[in-house]
Amino acid sequence: MGCRRETHPDRSGVKNDMFGGDLVWTGSFKFPGTYYVVVEQTGLTAGSYLLSISGKGVSFPPAKVEKAAAAAPVAAKAAPKAKTAAVEPVAPAANAKAGAGPDDALTPAGEWAPLAVGQKVWYALPQDGGGSKVLVRMAVDPKNSATFEILTPEQVRVWAAGQTYEPVGRGATDDAFGDDLVWTGSFKTPGAYYIVVEQTGANEGGYKLSVQ
Repeated sequence: MGCRRETHPDRSGVKNDMFGGDLVWTGSFKFPGTYYVVVEQTGLTAGSYLLSISGKGVSFPPAKVEKAAAAAPVAAKAAPKAKTAAVEPVAPAANAKAGAGPDDALTPAGEWAPLAVGQKVWYALPQDGGGSKVLVRMAVDPKNSATFEILTPEQVRVWAAGQTYEPVGRGATDDAFGDDLVWTGSFKTPGAYYIVVEQTGANEGGYKLSVQ
């Protein structure tokens, strides 16, 4: 099961139903500097997690720190070789989200992902109703092989009922963003909104979705 967990002195991630029961923390910092997220295993067996962070003014360490982080999975892969065959399967992977629908929606990570012919991938876009501007941007390769649409909570209910709906927004090519697909808007009503990425070409491709 994936989890989102951010940190702040004396603050911990709290389960949030709007994010599919993931652990969530939101806040702000008035002073510049390097802040840290500490993920801690608390159960009796090994597990897995998915951590994502977003916000204005957020930046990440240079490549030298990323290389150190990248080295960790190598050690993790070597460990299972010493275990018995019965322990080899990674059970948590079965519970990982795949973006197959609203209840299985992913969090935009701004990383390239493959897209099979006819595939649709759902992403969660929860809103507090404050009316802040939202920018959704998607790069596609090859060109015109995918698109995306924005759904409101009501449109999701219509979709779930098998009825026809008109999305509140769709990605459109924007020269200012290097011909990426872009949508901008805001929401004054709080709720669970979604981005649905859909493959539209004759061949599989890839996409990179980000939200600001």
